Amino acid sequence: MRLLLDENVEKALLKVFPWRESNLGLRRRHPGLDVVRVVDVGLGGRSDPEILEWAAREGRVVVSRDRATLSAEAARA
Repeated sequence: MRLLLDENVEKALLKVFPWRESNLGLRRRHPGLDVVRVVDVGLGGRSDPEILEWAAREGRVVVSRDRATLSAEAARA
């Protein structure tokens, strides 16, 4: 599975997986995951539509805690 972690998820994961990079914890538990963060791919601070568009092009599932704006934007797409 190919995941794209939104910035708000990374902060939450750091509490659960206190390693240097939050996605290392996910990779240790599920080695088959292909996980990147929005900041890893140059999307830090970008708008929800830009993040969703990039994820769709790259075949990635967006993981976010943003229920208000990101969910609404995804429903429009």
